[in-house]
Amino acid sequence: MMSSSVGMRVSACLIVRNESAHLGACLTSIQSVVDEIIVVDTGSTDDTVAIAQSYGAQVHHFPWCDDFAAARNHSLQFATGDWLLIIDADEYLTLESQSRFPAFLKAIAQETRQVVFNFRVLASGEQPILTRAFFRNHQGAQFVGRVHEWPAINGKRLPGIACPGLALEHAPILATPKALKQGYYRQLILKTLQEPLSPYDRSMYFKHLAQVETNPNTIHQAYQSALSAFIDSQSPLHDPHHLNILVPLIRHTLLVNSNVSQALVLCQALTTAFPHFPEGWMYQGYTQFWLGHLDEAAEAYHQALQLLQDANVPQPVQQRTHHISRLGLARIDLLQNRIAPGIATLSTLYTHNPSPELACHLAHAFVLGQDMSQALSYWEKARQPACENPTDLVASLRALDIWSPLERLSFTELS
Repeated sequence: MMSSSVGMRVSACLIVRNESAHLGACLTSIQSVVDEIIVVDTGSTDDTVAIAQSYGAQVHHFPWCDDFAAARNHSLQFATGDWLLIIDADEYLTLESQSRFPAFLKAIAQETRQVVFNFRVLASGEQPILTRAFFRNHQGAQFVGRVHEWPAINGKRLPGIACPGLALEHAPILATPKALKQGYYRQLILKTLQEPLSPYDRSMYFKHLAQVETNPNTIHQAYQSALSAFIDSQSPLHDPHHLNILVPLIRHTLLVNSNVSQALVLCQALTTAFPHFPEGWMYQGYTQFWLGHLDEAAEAYHQALQLLQDANVPQPVQQRTHHISRLGLARIDLLQNRIAPGIATLSTLYTHNPSPELACHLAHAFVLGQDMSQALSYWEKARQPACENPTDLVASLRALDIWSPLERLSFTELS
């Protein structure tokens, strides 16, 4: 374990139970950046305790009581370091973060604010997921919350500071254990929501509830409740928690409620609060397109593509935003009688992702371009029922549910 070059000792605190599959890798990733490791075991029946001891960890025991905060707080009482690193057994400090850690520690040596430094979690690659990872010891901080617990002083949660350069990898979870874990978390979240909570904490727990629910309508309601509570909290609109509510709520508003006008309102809130987040502009373009506002849609799509030049945009966001924005611009081209550019864009997208839906868009584009041979060819590539003549093809295309209201009008003109 490290000997701090800046005169500050770091204690790593973990709570564990039957984590023999992951614990060794976790402790290996942190042993060079911490001075002591505190492991609180809550009832393991595998080799978890022996693995922890082999890394020189102090092992303590805590009877499980359906309260993650209580177990976390039990670990804190044994920590003697100046700073506390909170990490789970299935998380690993990345190699890059390990090398950056000494400089990070030196940079915060004079930090006097009562804050928690949040490290990114690389589990999903989607919107920023931050974890309550690092805060000063000996300031009276205790965890609150049965699940998704957070450090607080006198019941008031520590404000978070994001550390983009530091990240944790999360071990993959098998489907069955994940389902069981989420069901257990759901019980604890519902129990917590029955208790007095600040509007911000209530918002956090409604978001967590949405993440473990399975019914689409219930998920949507939970995100709506999370947004209402966040607004009631009067927190800064650029809080990452706000982003992590708005993005899935927009998706559910479109997919579950099919309410494009309401989705546009949410998109405008998203792009106002997070003007550099490309996916927000992509969704704004999408909603404007479906409402028939083609100029506004094109402007939003172009803004999304411009923001994708930032190399820090996560890969899934890059791919999704690029595909939907380019597809949207091609559809606008076709509606505004720019057939050749629309076909060119669709053809490029199809080359990279030869999906049946894109084939249908190309069939439509070639119908508009009066190239029925190519239109029928792409209709066949879409694996749709054979059409023997152009009239049948137009009718079959019109019957699909992928068209916006303006696109449906284009079929009327073809009839």
